Amino acid sequence: PSYTPTELLELHDSFDELILRSGKSRLEVLRSLSETLKSFFGSHYVEFLALRGDELVYEYVTAPEWALKLIHQMTGITAVIGMSIPLFEGSSFKEFVEQAKPRELISPEDRLRSLRDFVPPNSPKNIRMRKYYAKPIMKIVGYRYVFQVPLVVGERFTGYFSFLQNRRFAERVRADLVLLSNRIAQLIHFKTREDERRLVEHDGVITLSVIRRGREPS
Repeated sequence: PSYTPTELLELHDSFDELILRSGKSRLEVLRSLSETLKSFFGSHYVEFLALRGDELVYEYVTAPEWALKLIHQMTGITAVIGMSIPLFEGSSFKEFVEQAKPRELISPEDRLRSLRDFVPPNSPKNIRMRKYYAKPIMKIVGYRYVFQVPLVVGERFTGYFSFLQNRRFAERVRADLVLLSNRIAQLIHFKTREDERRLVEHDGVITLSVIRRGREPS
């Protein structure tokens, strides 16, 4: 690894400040966290996907804007960030969620399957997209290796970080990422619940204000 144990510990300790005490929104936290992990581990790209019911939601990727626009122009997908990925039967994403274990995508076939499974083969348009666009997109993005790290709270899979590389992570680096993921999962879960609570409180204040105005004599 290109980092020392002390630097890894400092990174671990920085998560509380980055995620909980920064005053940032959840999306801003994910952006900062992804960029931090990308820089620290020297990744090509870092992406974050969250589990929402029976779908994964593509919440953030460190890829440059031009790459996202090009993918949009090729596929017609309105937005890569924010898109929902159904966990259909036979999907590599469904397998990953159910196993909830770190996974490497090393062979071109595995990486290609993962890209194709962003859309289910349930329409002529999707079938064409899976058949003709997956390979060009893989060339545009330009990675040759993927390491996916699940975020688990209790025994519940909540999402995952994916590291897109040109070279395979060393075993020590993979172990360090798994260790860090435990803390990241807890903090993101706490941040999400905190934001949800604030939203409920905010909506409650607005509702009470409307009720009070409605009772005021005209």
